[in-house]
Amino acid sequence: MSNFTNSPLISLTNLSPFNNSPRNQPIRKITIHHFAGNATIEAVSNFLRQPGRNASYNYGIGSDGRVVLIVNERDRCWGSSSGDNDHQAVVIGVANNTGGPTWGISDAAFETLLNLVRCICTRNNIRQITYDGTRSGTLTRHNFFAATLCPGPTLQARFPEIAETMNRLLGANTTTPRPSVYTFSIGEVVQFTGGGVFTSSTAAAPAHSRGPSRCRVTSIATGRRNPLHLVSEDGGRVHGWVMAADVRPIPPALPPAPVRTPEEIMIDNAIAAGLITDRAHWLGVVTGNVKPVAANVRRMMQNALDAIDAAASR
Repeated sequence: MSNFTNSPLISLTNLSPFNNSPRNQPIRKITIHHFAGNATIEAVSNFLRQPGRNASYNYGIGSDGRVVLIVNERDRCWGSSSGDNDHQAVVIGVANNTGGPTWGISDAAFETLLNLVRCICTRNNIRQITYDGTRSGTLTRHNFFAATLCPGPTLQARFPEIAETMNRLLGANTTTPRPSVYTFSIGEVVQFTGGGVFTSSTAAAPAHSRGPSRCRVTSIATGRRNPLHLVSEDGGRVHGWVMAADVRPIPPALPPAPVRTPEEIMIDNAIAAGLITDRAHWLGVVTGNVKPVAANVRRMMQNALDAIDAAASR
């Protein structure tokens, strides 16, 4: 059970008014953002105090590795565009030491991030970190809940590493799930969910960061770090290798509903009204080659349906 203490790793406290106090759920998740800039912890915490800003983290980490407390752990910050997630998560923002499209982070910031996550898990009795590439895990990303590139491709690519490191340090006795991987084929049209686009299947740093796009699989490198080569089909500017965790299949379109003829509609209405039971027989009669008979049957059946409707309306 969460005890709602704050981390002793903080170097600065600069509380934001943008929170709900107290949170309505125990702490059971960690959500990681990036600053989208190389702001100091003083600058970012002052920014998140500005009137009308309406956003906050629980903690911020600078490129120098220092930590600022922005919203107490007992309170829900306004961080991930999801109230349900924010009430369960401690939300951490991390400074970038390079700009887009890669949005890199310093070694000092990443080391502090690992230490802070471990501290949060230990104090709140989170015994295992799960990251499966969906919002159901205990390690979540901002872009699970909003159309954003946050936490940036460099940090996002290290989420499996964060989970594995935490579970080793926490002594978790189960294997951390890898991000969900589907089976794709060359030529298949898929949904790229957003993230890094790499120049090769083995590249560690992305060349670009792209948003969601409908793409075609043009090559597959099984077992590689970035195993799928995608090309956008909707103008999304994806052209390169991507991580499998950032790709989802597109469900096949449902077949169109059959279009019923006026005769079929009438027969179905007559069956519903209890006038007839054998659909195939009567459909054959009203559409048959003996046109006077067909016309008479259609007229009588429609008259009966009209009479039922008239009686029901009285």
